[in-house]
Amino acid sequence: MMRNIHELFKYESLNTPLHNIDPRSKLATIFIYLVLTIILGDITHLLIILIIILVQLAVGRALRKFAKGLLTLTPFLVLILILNYLSLGSVSASLVPVFRFLLFLAIMDLFFLTTDPDDFALTLESLRLPLTVSLSFSLALRFIPTMAEQVNEIVEAQLSRGLKLDQGNFFARIKKYIPILIPIIILSIKRSIEVAESLEIRGVDPSIKRVHYVALKLSTKDIIYFIINLAIVVVVYLISGYISSDSLITLLHFSKI
Repeated sequence: MMRNIHELFKYESLNTPLHNIDPRSKLATIFIYLVLTIILGDITHLLIILIIILVQLAVGRALRKFAKGLLTLTPFLVLILILNYLSLGSVSASLVPVFRFLLFLAIMDLFFLTTDPDDFALTLESLRLPLTVSLSFSLALRFIPTMAEQVNEIVEAQLSRGLKLDQGNFFARIKKYIPILIPIIILSIKRSIEVAESLEIRGVDPSIKRVHYVALKLSTKDIIYFIINLAIVVVVYLISGYISSDSLITLLHFSKI
């Protein structure tokens, strides 16, 4: 399970049109998509945006990895749907939070699955953020897959020793996770010490201005990519003021008549 979840954020270096886009252009693109996702409240328009994001994931050859990680979260999506249906009493209204959650995951994956952590750190530094912030984000992105694999190995090792995580009452199950949490905490502390020592040996000093061997440069294709997505966002937002899922259902009803 953990192995599938970490696929949602694991970067893979590929030569695709989306991987070659400047990370600043992609960051601005996902920002406008996230804002639009929050604004929209109709399933039809959310579905349109989701299809557009999935197409871009397919162009970046990251759609399979996104789908593989999403399968693990299916029970969580079903739980969101049930809870919203019990509170709202409407299937269409209950689907809106589910589609929003899917969109948030897809939009974030559109960036993280196609952007090198080093380029992401350069992007944060270009936004005048402190080195400690950009370096922390970069290291976090790098160690999420590594930590997920270690957690999966620890769980499998404990299961092979006879640990039954799915037996007993609620408190008994929580207690059974102690043999898993302790190795995770110890490994995390050891890894943080190793990273700190490595940074110290390399002479990393936040107070000194850094000079990068590779510099980010916006090209024409990066600007065109952002303009196309901005146009899509504007069109969908304008359409949302005139067309809703209810109006489409009514239109289909009259067409059958």
